[in-house]
Amino acid sequence: MILGKGVVPPDCCFSSIASVTQSICLFAPDLSGKERTMQRLRLVVTVLCVTALTLAVFNSPRPVAADSAYGVRNGWASAYQTLGSSGCLHTTLYVNTGEWASRSVPGQRYSGGYVSFGIWTYDACNSYYSFYTLYGWADLAGPELKIGPLKAQLNVSLQAYDYNSWSYRPVTINLKWTCTEKPYRSSYDYTYETPEYTLQYRYMGVNCSARATGVILVDGVPVVNGTLPGYMGNYGYGNLILDH
Repeated sequence: MILGKGVVPPDCCFSSIASVTQSICLFAPDLSGKERTMQRLRLVVTVLCVTALTLAVFNSPRPVAADSAYGVRNGWASAYQTLGSSGCLHTTLYVNTGEWASRSVPGQRYSGGYVSFGIWTYDACNSYYSFYTLYGWADLAGPELKIGPLKAQLNVSLQAYDYNSWSYRPVTINLKWTCTEKPYRSSYDYTYETPEYTLQYRYMGVNCSARATGVILVDGVPVVNGTLPGYMGNYGYGNLILDH
């Protein structure tokens, strides 16, 4: 993404979005303890940093005339649970959900959300080979998902594909996330100046280990009913270009 005038933002602009996408793998059972720790550290470093930029860009008391601005806000939550083991085979369930909103000046507003659900099995005796048994995805555009600074709630029904029966099965997810530890906060500011313009970039965020409480139904039968471990967070970034 090039931010006007041919200015390319720092690498963290790109890695921030990638890290959020990769966060769904933090709980993958085929990672060693050290690998999981490193992935989580990378997530903490990149996913934490948000609202200040957006606030600065869109709540600035002075008007923006010939200038341009762009801001993005994101929130996400994930939960997982091991359903059982049989010999070398281990089965895990996960839920990932998130929402985003962006605005450009001059320009338009965009927003959306999603939920991803899966049950997958990995073979610990065969180089941790893994495969899905059930997977579903849905776009969210209404009140199904609510994400606050340090809380989230998801109430949604979707169709998940069963790779054993080659058919779709109804899934209902009702979960509420709360932090289980002190949230980690971070921020980043960047200014780049040329004789023609000044680019101001900000990135702020917060995330934490979390507990997801509720129920997940497949074919109307609970596969999870209680508490699941997980993660959640909010982050945002944006830039303001000022013509000289």
